Amino acid sequence: LNEGHLRDVARLMLIELNKRIEDKEISVAITPKLISSLANLGYHPEKGAREMRRVISEKVEDIVASRLLAPDFKKGEVVNIEI
Repeated sequence: LNEGHLRDVARLMLIELNKRIEDKEISVAITPKLISSLANLGYHPEKGAREMRRVISEKVEDIVASRLLAPDFKKGEVVNIEI
């Protein structure tokens, strides 16, 4: 996979995540910087992009869960994540 493919995979996974959490009234800001960071962290030469799911779980979903549980959480919040 080339860098463009990895970015596409990361973007699609983030879109899927936003669809899954839509009913919680929270979303992740899908920025070029986040996509680039996930593409770099989620790629391993021997495994391809299979690690992307793990990286998104650890780096993105954990932050979203923390925001949902935070006392200052507001419905409709858009979470900006910088990795």
